[in-house]
This record gives sequence, structure tokens and C-alpha cells, in this order.
Amino acid sequence: MATKVKSLKLIYKIFIVCGIILFVGLYFVLFSPFPIPPKLCRDLPSSFVEADKVFQERIQKEFPEPVQEERFVDELQKQGFILFNDPTLSGVYFRKQSFPCSQKWSITWDKDANGSAINIQGSYQVVCL
Repeated sequence: MATKVKSLKLIYKIFIVCGIILFVGLYFVLFSPFPIPPKLCRDLPSSFVEADKVFQERIQKEFPEPVQEERFVDELQKQGFILFNDPTLSGVYFRKQSFPCSQKWSITWDKDANGSAINIQGSYQVVCL
């Protein structure tokens, strides 16, 4: 009888540990703190309109035009931005998904004849369920 009680206690402890692991894992899937947004994207105002404006101002301050496109793209990729998968569009984005919302920061630009990025535009979007 004592061995049966010990084995039930062991099974109970295993269920508790598995439940905790499942809960923590589910929490990180739904409310993931990762990936950490690049510095251009952090600490924006809570108003989406104001956040979009501040994001654009940060980009213009950090990368005054014209800027060599190669250096510009390298710096953005170092910060965690990803190139658009569209050869007709020059741009990068960073996406953070955290239930129930998805945040996306995009930067697009045109190229001049010298290979510089011009008309740099930033955009901050939030989509929630």
C-alpha cells in the first residue's frame, strides 16, 4: 500500500510539473516578449497616430537623406529588420506578434541614380483580433 501511495504522489508531482511547463510555454507563445524590437521601434507613444509620426521622425533623424542604400540596409538588418521579399519594392520590416495583436514597423525608400536611398518613409501598424 505504501508503494502505491508513493507512486501516486510521484505521478501527481509529474502532472504538476508538466502542467507548469505547459502553462509557461503557452504564456510565451501567446505573450512572447521576443523578438525585442530595434531601438527605432521602442518606446513609441501609445497613440498609434502619434507613434507612426514619432517613428518617421526617428528614421529621418537617424538616416538623413540621401544615404548610401547599402550602408542603410546593412544598418537596418543589424537592428533586426528584414528585407521585403519583393524585388520591385525597396524596403524592410520588423514584426512582433503578441496575442492578441501584431505590430509591424516598415521602412520603404526610392533609389536615386547614385544608388542612394531617398524619400525614406516609415510606417507603424498594429492589428488586433
